[in-house]
Amino acid sequence: MGLINRLFGSKTSNEDDKYVLFGALGSMLALSDGEGTKEEGEWVGGYLASVPGMTRERHVNIIKRAGAEGHNALNHAQKLNEDEKIELINFLIGVATADGYFHGEEAAFIFTFSIFLGFNKDQSMNICNHLLEEYDINMDEFNNACDKMKSRFNQAGF
Repeated sequence: MGLINRLFGSKTSNEDDKYVLFGALGSMLALSDGEGTKEEGEWVGGYLASVPGMTRERHVNIIKRAGAEGHNALNHAQKLNEDEKIELINFLIGVATADGYFHGEEAAFIFTFSIFLGFNKDQSMNICNHLLEEYDINMDEFNNACDKMKSRFNQAGF
């Protein structure tokens, strides 16, 4: 069973599904601090453009599908394998740093999302520690945002 079948239940294969998920989740992250910036959008676009064999038509299709995927991407992301999940976390860090300010809301999104993805407690704490040690993140923003993210995931039934 291919990635498309596992994620979207489709009967046909499409290698772009992982990038659709990344685009949808990158948009959610970019908006988590209340403002999706031009730089964050350009970073996602640049990431997609760097995919081997990417064409303008594929790129546009991935972006359109990512916009339509919305919150369904949260459920689909849990089905990624561990390497893909790690790639996704690194992708999200790239989105968060693209505008020059790694907001506490974005760090909380990534940390909380790592738990949601199924990383164990030690792995999630390693991700959190990495974010807090390597990036200049306002701890008040981060702590307030963690509380909000936990509430959002609970309200969404996760």
